[in-house]
Amino acid sequence: MQYFNLGGGNSIRFATGTSAPMPAPYLLDSYPATAAFSVRKLSSTATLCMRVRRSSDNAEQDIGFVGDNLDTASLLSFVGAANGFVTKWYNQGTGGITYDTSQTTASNQPRIVNSGNLETDNGKVAVNFVSADTLSSSNSITQTLQYSTICVASRYVANSIGVVMSIGSYRNYLDRTANKLISRLERVGTYWDAAMLSQVDSSLQRLNETYSNNSGATGYYNSVVQLTDTTGANPPYPNEIITIGTGLGGIHTGYISEIIHFLSDESANRLAIELNINTYYGIY
Repeated sequence: MQYFNLGGGNSIRFATGTSAPMPAPYLLDSYPATAAFSVRKLSSTATLCMRVRRSSDNAEQDIGFVGDNLDTASLLSFVGAANGFVTKWYNQGTGGITYDTSQTTASNQPRIVNSGNLETDNGKVAVNFVSADTLSSSNSITQTLQYSTICVASRYVANSIGVVMSIGSYRNYLDRTANKLISRLERVGTYWDAAMLSQVDSSLQRLNETYSNNSGATGYYNSVVQLTDTTGANPPYPNEIITIGTGLGGIHTGYISEIIHFLSDESANRLAIELNINTYYGIY
């Protein structure tokens, strides 16, 4: 038998000699993305996860990984009984430091440790965007019509909407109102919406995915297809920064565990990507 490591101590097994695919141990080793931010290790070359400021004296420290996970022992040892805030979320994607996201204003830094305790969502460590918290890249990216965005997040304010990630007029929502937008690519009054078919007013962690080619965008919610929109948009969208936690449409109030953004249509790899993510987080 052969084994494939999915991360977090999980693996799947294939019989030797079968034609089953054998992806690399880390998601981005098999499916390289331009930008990727996570509380787990997504790439074999990644060494740093985030930079954290402790509230007791405002000292900062880089936090890496232990195995597949954020090094929570070092994180808690550094922060102590204080609060810990993310000043930088390192990009594990192929864009490298160009797309690291950061926040220098203390009052707008999301929280990872609350009074000495890890912030968690669905049983795993997560970054808590409490109120107007945002992280942004210092360099711009050119959004294309072919793209894929995968977000692991939750929103704990009912009947509200917030943007998990945005690149200019492109944004990925968590929406707990009647119109359940997953993502929108918009330019000069034309846009693609990959929206929920019905309201799901829930604070539970969810997996939102959008895959777009040159003719339309399709949204998935916890692996269930929602809507394909082909009404049109007009990229390219040059010189736009990556922002986590806000964008056109509102401020996100809730947890974010993972954001992966491809400048390519990865719909052919959707099932393998979902398997890797859901095995680690246990969302559905």
